[in-house]
Amino acid sequence: MMIEWQEVGPDGVTDIIGEPEPPSIVALADMPSNKGMTGLVSKATPPAAEKERTIILREDNITLTPGQTKVIIDSREEGKLDYVHIKASTGSTASAGDLAVFLQMDDYAQGGTDSGTSNLKLSTLSDLNLPADVPGTWFLTKDTTTEKVAVCNGYPRGYFNRVRLVITNTNSAQNLSVNFVEMTRLKIKALR
Repeated sequence: MMIEWQEVGPDGVTDIIGEPEPPSIVALADMPSNKGMTGLVSKATPPAAEKERTIILREDNITLTPGQTKVIIDSREEGKLDYVHIKASTGSTASAGDLAVFLQMDDYAQGGTDSGTSNLKLSTLSDLNLPADVPGTWFLTKDTTTEKVAVCNGYPRGYFNRVRLVITNTNSAQNLSVNFVEMTRLKIKALR
């Protein structure tokens, strides 16, 4: 297909020989912005319906400095958590048990929401030895002196306003190595 303002030479190089026409706005059927007005969809006129979608979030090789907090996700949305996996290792760094996890779904977080985001450490989970069959709570699938793998399976009813995952190095002197954080969720609807 040849465009009027371009020319392809015998060597295959495209030369610009004129000016392109200005772009035109195309109205799409069934878009909220087309009902009585022209233009594109904006935050003021979002699409009427969003499709559900599964989102997998993964971050690898995270190093947290002493006392550092990292927000993995903080989203206002309605959805259902499938799972969260976090693996921390002890090497020449802080103990894996010094990692604090905070998963908030609406107004619920294991360990509470009123005492900050560093109140549930992996060492505490090791002491509690919680069972794996309680939905919406953290438990350890691997618990050694050098490695800890924490899992939180989804809460059956989902969440309706907010999901937030925060990790914190509670060690005040050494860096902490987090091998990976993986979260899978079904996002039903974004909230503004």
